[in-house]
Parts: sequence; C-alpha cells; structure tokens
Amino acid sequence: MPKAKAEYVPKVYDTVLWKRGEKTAFIVMRVDATKETVDLQSTAKFGRLLEGHVPWSELSYLNESQNASRVAREATENS
Repeated sequence: MPKAKAEYVPKVYDTVLWKRGEKTAFIVMRVDATKETVDLQSTAKFGRLLEGHVPWSELSYLNESQNASRVAREATENS
C-alpha cells in the first residue's frame, strides 16, 4: 500500500511545534524529502539543541500570525 502524501511539506526556516509534548517552537534546519524527515533547532534562548530525523507527521505548523506572536513574546522575555 503506498504511503499517504503529507498535506504540507516543511521548508527550511519554517517555524514548527513538535508534537512530542514540547512547548518550545523549533526552526526547520534541513529537510529530507526522501525520508520525509526534518532536522530541527530549538528557538529557546539557549536553543542550540538540534534534533535530527524528525518525521513530518510529528510536526504542527505555525501560521504567520502565530509565528509573529511567538517572535514578539520571545523578544519581550529576552529583554
């Protein structure tokens, strides 16, 4: 049986949430279209953590409004 196609294909620098229970947003750093996985970097203040080979099915995507709110909130928290 063929694998169902993802509704949304992530792109490098997209902001996403990982459905693993994290409240921290992540930035897509690399996309592997063959395996349908991405490498993620945390947006947290000390977010050097890089998670590799995360399946697209485990991601939630932030729309532009949600992303703008996140950026404003983090800028306020980091000041």
